[in-house]
Amino acid sequence: MEKCEFAVQKLGLEMSPPPFLSMNSWTQTLAGVNFASGGSGLLDATGARFIQVLSFGKQMTDFETVVANLISNLGINKTRKLLAKSIFFVSTGSNDLFEDFQANPAKNETERCAFFDSLVASYQVNLEALYLLGARKFALLSIPQIGCTPAARAINNSSGNCNEDLNRVCTEVLQLNASHVERAQLGGEKALRAEVTRAGEVEEKLCARRLGGLERWRIGSARGGFKELTDACCGNQTLCLPGSTFCANRTEFLFWDVNHPTEAAYRVAAQTLFVGSREFVTPINFGQLAAIKT
Repeated sequence: MEKCEFAVQKLGLEMSPPPFLSMNSWTQTLAGVNFASGGSGLLDATGARFIQVLSFGKQMTDFETVVANLISNLGINKTRKLLAKSIFFVSTGSNDLFEDFQANPAKNETERCAFFDSLVASYQVNLEALYLLGARKFALLSIPQIGCTPAARAINNSSGNCNEDLNRVCTEVLQLNASHVERAQLGGEKALRAEVTRAGEVEEKLCARRLGGLERWRIGSARGGFKELTDACCGNQTLCLPGSTFCANRTEFLFWDVNHPTEAAYRVAAQTLFVGSREFVTPINFGQLAAIKT
């Protein structure tokens, strides 16, 4: 299980909503839909080497289909009310950054900035589309500092330390995103105000994860009970595949494989998202967001 699975459990559901592609009737969407696609990213090219990966844009197209079906069967007013009280979890961007950094580590500053701009543009366009389609309560999970994953550490094979270049890339994209949103708010673009975490009508209906990535987890690792912060539990620094060896004490490991945290780490993350202070989640935590009536 990963963080969104634990998050929906805290909302009172037994498990995450079923995948969109598994649904046979519009009525199944009334209790929620999962549009996520493993290996996907903001850009269509991300994850293209894998089979049947659905980009954020394709996931948005699927959501448009759901909205159209709801309007057709419920009418526009009931559909608007349903969407307004729904929580939209959005977590994307890490795969874009890691794939590009791995494939093009020597990109110059101009090329890197152009790539950053393309990510931010995709993120903003799709969030605006969500708002225009009726989304009002956003739970936005920021890109963590993926330079501290075992896969990123392997790039620094001489030292095994966090890849600070990759962490810097993550930070710069986050700063670009925040800057773009702030300008949008000041410019009065209502469609983008739903993402702004400052004062305004939409503020109380939005919370965005502001965890400083894996470094904050590392700092508080003793409190979380993690003893192994650098190595992966499964796969011996490769992918965790059938037949791979894995550790016996997985609850003490921060990472399950070279790219993903363990279930224990996700559980800590979900708890922080729901009850954490503004140091980690702003302007309100996910629990407070869920409690708001629309």
